[in-house]
Amino acid sequence: MFDNVSDHKNRFDLWEEVNSKSFYTTAVQHRALREGAVLAKKLGESEAAIKYAEQADNLLCFLQVCFVCTAKHSFLLY
Repeated sequence: MFDNVSDHKNRFDLWEEVNSKSFYTTAVQHRALREGAVLAKKLGESEAAIKYAEQADNLLCFLQVCFVCTAKHSFLLY
């Protein structure tokens, strides 16, 4: 399951079933990959753990660069 999230650059919005960039979907995928990296490491799958952690870093970068959050609003920058 984590390989599927890790390997796909195009992501689908969970709620709308459309190909898009969604803050909430990306945030959930980021968290899943972080937890997947921990699990893979515990199971002795070091290559997978590294891969998942790297992809989680990429998603975090996307979240930080593409979205500006204020106290009341979030703005998509792209």
